[in-house]
Amino acid sequence: MKRERIDGTLIKHPPMRKYKATEEKNTFFVKSSTLYVSAIKQISKKVEKLNATQAKNKVFIVKGMGKSIPKVLSIGVYFQLKNYRVEVFTGSVKVLDEFEKEDDDSILSKRTVSSVEVRIIL
Repeated sequence: MKRERIDGTLIKHPPMRKYKATEEKNTFFVKSSTLYVSAIKQISKKVEKLNATQAKNKVFIVKGMGKSIPKVLSIGVYFQLKNYRVEVFTGSVKVLDEFEKEDDDSILSKRTVSSVEVRIIL
């Protein structure tokens, strides 16, 4: 099934997701522009903080979709080599694209993007 070409300016919207307060401490979202070493350092700091707490559920989640999937998986391998237990979950996410034309009309289009979630279990 080939999609037809739409002229105009493309505006990509992030996927709709439910926000949880605990997600801020236990989740890291990787974009394609995220630097690998920077992500490793940030995640390591957050994992150490989580490890120091007395929380029952000590799981840190790294998420990414599309072009960032190889980066997320390599982050998972890094922590696996550091003797953490790592689980990988794959899936797909529906995202919304908006095309703005010159006459202020906009066309909305849905597409499905692959996603991956790496859980680092402490």
